[in-house]
Amino acid sequence: MAKWMLIVVFLLPAVTLAAKAPLAGRVVDANGKAIAGATITLSSGLHSQHAVTDRNGQFLFPDAANGSALLSVTATAFQPLTQRVQLTAAQRILDIHLLPQISRT
Repeated sequence: MAKWMLIVVFLLPAVTLAAKAPLAGRVVDANGKAIAGATITLSSGLHSQHAVTDRNGQFLFPDAANGSALLSVTATAFQPLTQRVQLTAAQRILDIHLLPQISRT
């Protein structure tokens, strides 16, 4: 019995590490132009990660867990976007399109 517990204890960290991988993406406007300085938040359970897009609109979360997560994106002059995403080993690149902020006069 102790032999099996030892194996499980050693395998558990490997399983946890395998469930995480980089998540990359790009934030653009309705015309496909990159949005620099957008803030992206990826939340899963009690864990949240934040990233900011570069001048090409690109961002990277180096350690995103597989499974369901809430993705929120904000940028000056654009409508905020919040959506649930399902991250899998195959789904690791996101293209995010933001709409312009509607001005109220």
